[in-house]
Amino acid sequence: MIIRQEKPEDYEAIRVLLCTAFEGDGEARLVEALRDSAEYIPDLSLVAEEEGALMGHILLSRIEIETPRGAVPALALAPLSVSPKFQHQGIGTALTKAGIAACQSRPECCVVVLGNPAYYPKFGFESAAHYDIRAPWDVPVEAFMVLPIREGSLSGVSGIVRYSSAFDAAL
Repeated sequence: MIIRQEKPEDYEAIRVLLCTAFEGDGEARLVEALRDSAEYIPDLSLVAEEEGALMGHILLSRIEIETPRGAVPALALAPLSVSPKFQHQGIGTALTKAGIAACQSRPECCVVVLGNPAYYPKFGFESAAHYDIRAPWDVPVEAFMVLPIREGSLSGVSGIVRYSSAFDAAL
């Protein structure tokens, strides 16, 4: 298995993968809308591939945390998907680790995820509430998590996350 940056020729296979993994097209619409937005970062849209078959995909995009002192750049991890026929083989873990590693040299303060609270803490994610970072929607507090990109990068950062308007495409 290799993990690499997505290419335009992968777009249709990624769409199929997302629709299959999430049993609907909301996440596919989100990815397509993000690709057309200023928040899209090509280096942070990765696929897992083996022998030409796409097995998984992860996307991280620009967001902001609105604080009393102004907007602080951050990243959103959304979505992470693995084809149902390849799940439980470590592909999601490999994609998440590769995505986090790709963020290490970036200027943003953290990665935010709304996801499974039993899955993401193994990568260092913790409750965003610990930092008084809040979602713009009513979500379960245990499912809204944050991962500081560097030691101390969330020092003094608290506020409400502002997602790209592309996230409206998934609703």
